[in-house]
Amino acid sequence: FPRGALLGIIVAVLALWPGWTTPTARLIGDEGLDVWSHAWGIRWFYSAISSGALPWQVDGLAWPRGGVLWYIDPLGALVSLPVQAVAGVAAGHNAILFVQVVLAVWAGWGLARALGGRGWIAGLALGTAPTLLAEIHNGTVEACWLGLVPLAGWAAARRSPWAGPLVGVASFATPYHGIGAALLVGTILLL
Repeated sequence: FPRGALLGIIVAVLALWPGWTTPTARLIGDEGLDVWSHAWGIRWFYSAISSGALPWQVDGLAWPRGGVLWYIDPLGALVSLPVQAVAGVAAGHNAILFVQVVLAVWAGWGLARALGGRGWIAGLALGTAPTLLAEIHNGTVEACWLGLVPLAGWAAARRSPWAGPLVGVASFATPYHGIGAALLVGTILLL
């Protein structure tokens, strides 16, 4: 457990370092793409929660009566809440990415070890996967919860009762990861 998490922290620092050191950017990712809309979304989520409201009603939709908005990354928004409260929206956005990369490496490491493989190879492969790094750059942070899929598989390989709830968390993050997690868990449980 600690070795996989430590590897995840090291990979996250190295993978996200260029975004932290860009002199003009505070948000990791290309600010000309979806980064700003996701930063706005987590701030809207934070503002709603901190004012005691559910983060679903938006006055700007269907003006003048408002409407319901399902923010695309509620899991990330929840993860960012304590960081936003202390350090603001940019730090909250960057913290989501850090957690996602650490989770991807750690979960890849754990699943590989549970299946008899070398954890560090799988962890490095998942934490530096081109699709993960591209989604970070593009700012589509909901797709970066990739680590939830092998995490659910790891739980299934260990015959943990957490496998099912982790499929639910992956589905909450994005339906695509939920489907992937369900297929992986089902396959592992059939072995």
